[in-house]
Amino acid sequence: MSIVKRKTVYTKDDAANFEKKIQVKEVLRLLDPSFYDEYYESLEIEEILEDYISIKGAKILVEEVLNMEAKVEKYDIMTTSKDIILVDVLDQTKATFEIVNMKSEDVRYSGITTYSSKSDILDKLYEVERFTNYCKKHGYGELIESLFKNLEEHNNSNETKHVIRFAKLKKTGENFIRAIVSPKYADYNIKFSVFITLISLHKLMKADTKSIFSIRNFVISDSEIRVNIQKEGALNLVTGSKVTFGLQLVNDEVKRDAIKLRGIFTIEFDKDKGHGLVIQSQTDSSTIISIPHRQGTNVLSKLSNLDKQIQEFEKNMYQSIETIKSITKPDDVRHFLLKQISRAKSNDFSTIYKNEAKRILLNTVDNILQLLENFQKIDHLIQEEDVKAKDYIRQKLYDVLLGRRKYM
Repeated sequence: MSIVKRKTVYTKDDAANFEKKIQVKEVLRLLDPSFYDEYYESLEIEEILEDYISIKGAKILVEEVLNMEAKVEKYDIMTTSKDIILVDVLDQTKATFEIVNMKSEDVRYSGITTYSSKSDILDKLYEVERFTNYCKKHGYGELIESLFKNLEEHNNSNETKHVIRFAKLKKTGENFIRAIVSPKYADYNIKFSVFITLISLHKLMKADTKSIFSIRNFVISDSEIRVNIQKEGALNLVTGSKVTFGLQLVNDEVKRDAIKLRGIFTIEFDKDKGHGLVIQSQTDSSTIISIPHRQGTNVLSKLSNLDKQIQEFEKNMYQSIETIKSITKPDDVRHFLLKQISRAKSNDFSTIYKNEAKRILLNTVDNILQLLENFQKIDHLIQEEDVKAKDYIRQKLYDVLLGRRKYM
């Protein structure tokens, strides 16, 4: 359950704004006051304040981020284990908690859990999340109430500190609990990650005029974002196809994972001017920059040689795609992927996707182009906002094309 529904934006669909540039001083609206002084000075924003960022689609991205942020009020409350009180278990994913503010016991905050915060809180405090779901399923409400009353009494001196991440939906006033995190958690939020990405790429493009980037599409919700960025220029792959290099910005505010800037590449087909076939690994091998949500992280040092890191990754990527050209038995690759998808678990890849993908893969292929076109059809079965399924299939496609494995 998310607070605001994920939205997918293909920037070229907004022809009126895709080509429009945006000034650095407008992008500066993304920077929260807590970051302003440090990053305004360190990134030397004063020197580029009047610059226009020529990344196509950047204006659309910034406006959508600000529009999404305007829908919710996000705030964090510092508390302790003893002051986190379970009010009610609503179902397997939702519960209501009440939080006492450490600074004033008269001030209390309550909210309904969203994302994975119910299981995170229950397991962090008592390690009883599965048992609670069992009781709720079988109607043992009194047992839950009795259990937690006793647990809270045993926990009444536990001073372990936590930060509870809240969000209030401005339209309805509903209060949600997004996550429980350590006091050392640094709020490198969606706005911050988009800001440093656009500023860094703008500086890179100023220094290297041959590097031209555009925003291809992005998926955004109140707590996560994925931005696919494409670099202009393409290399021939096999007859009928070309490959382009790109970057993907990923940030999930409510998880302990890092902000990541990944390298990706997209195979474009001459006869299909659609969205292409994205080939991307979800492993660290695709990560160019990783910024953990942890206080004390030196973000600037990670950005200092971004241009060289991107160039090195791009060089290695183009070397990797030679593996695709060297495939001698494309139908064996098709058959191998068919077996892999047949074994997919429903929590990774829904039955609907699985059946459709298997149907596509039943057709034999005679050459690499046909193989890649079939892979494109499978990738396009899945909506961009279905992030888990998209990651799953793209990792599988990456593995079978570049994994250098024997197909048996």
